[in-house]
Amino acid sequence: MAMHDLRVAPGRTYRYHRDPLFSFGSGLSLTTFALSVPEPQPSCLRSLQTSTATAVCSVAVTVENTGKTDGDVVVLAYFRNTRSEQDWAARRARQGVRNPDGRQLLTPQRQLFDFTRLHDVKAGSRQSITFNVTASSVAEVDEKSGDLVSEQGQYELHFDDGSGTAEGALAMSASVDGATVVLEPFPSKV
Repeated sequence: MAMHDLRVAPGRTYRYHRDPLFSFGSGLSLTTFALSVPEPQPSCLRSLQTSTATAVCSVAVTVENTGKTDGDVVVLAYFRNTRSEQDWAARRARQGVRNPDGRQLLTPQRQLFDFTRLHDVKAGSRQSITFNVTASSVAEVDEKSGDLVSEQGQYELHFDDGSGTAEGALAMSASVDGATVVLEPFPSKV
């Protein structure tokens, strides 16, 4: 029996598919929004530690209703590991992960780690929301063991209102240091 692998090209779901017709979360609002963060970006994002995977770094995001209609907005928080395709392939080789079909395994485009919904944002007004980012927020699945792990790496955080516009999205860098820590072991077979 063949397994349905979401990573095999052309990819499945928002995490792997390269050319979606609509971005994940599109069409969630009847007005437009712009996202921004205060400068400078939080310095704690440069030093998240796997040893304290639950230590919180707060990221404030300002949401402005730039349209003419009051509306709701869902702000989506994603992360993406900045490994190159070659680094992903080397990681899979170290872990002994093989694709039996020989087809290309894709790397995750981005992964959702949090979201917040704001209700009835008045036209022209601004509201601030806070996302709590930890080393476990950017945890990934070890492809061989299936364990959820927090590991050293460079990440991009993306905050998006699902509109697919530059005004509705912003990005920042995060760095995780330390030894690999298993946050949640894969359930063993009984």
